[in-house]
Amino acid sequence: MHIKNLTQNEYIALQKGQMCYNRKNNLYRSFLHVTKRVRHNFCFQMKGSELDMDHKGTVTLETERLILRRFKLGDADAMFRNWANDPEVTRYLTWPTHSDVSVSRFVIGSWLKQYENLNYYSWAIVLKEIDEPIGSISAVMINELLEEVEVGYCIGRKWWRQGYTSEALAELIRFFFEEVGVNRIKATHDVQNPNSGKVMQKCGMKYEGTMRQGGKNNQGLCDVSVYAIIAKVYFAHRHN
Repeated sequence: MHIKNLTQNEYIALQKGQMCYNRKNNLYRSFLHVTKRVRHNFCFQMKGSELDMDHKGTVTLETERLILRRFKLGDADAMFRNWANDPEVTRYLTWPTHSDVSVSRFVIGSWLKQYENLNYYSWAIVLKEIDEPIGSISAVMINELLEEVEVGYCIGRKWWRQGYTSEALAELIRFFFEEVGVNRIKATHDVQNPNSGKVMQKCGMKYEGTMRQGGKNNQGLCDVSVYAIIAKVYFAHRHN
């Protein structure tokens, strides 16, 4: 439909970001069906083509010691026991410590409903040795315009400083660059939690700066360090 043919409701939808202008065909098309699939943020691409990233959804991935897979409702006990009930794990996170396994069950249930969406990514980090989840890793924000994914993660205290988080993050970086076609992968951490930054550095991400009072977590407003890696750098290093 051309702009002169837009109804009042369609024009309002356009202003709300629920429709997008397609320059190629000089048409407006609805993104209502897309916006329902987005977890946190969605920037619409305004250059007249379909979205460039080839979303795959939360597919199963495997590394030497880990399996990254979709959560199951039966994971609630392990989630609560292994990391979600520990205030040391959640100290610098944006969600509160789980007070009871029923909270973990409810959270997982809310994730299960979104797995049918191809642009939803939320993995359980399963340690092969014990065959149960020890943490989680996910795409917490997707920017289609920049072809960018922001990754967040957490892991149980018992498994800190053993390389599991960097092993999981490295596999996600590979997956997003090589299979989804992402151009930029970003991650952030509270400056009071430098060990998280070490995980990012180990995976080839570069420090880009600190946003003063740029985030809020269980400690309140905080300064946030930003790390990222772009596809050009990733593939250059991979071919060397």
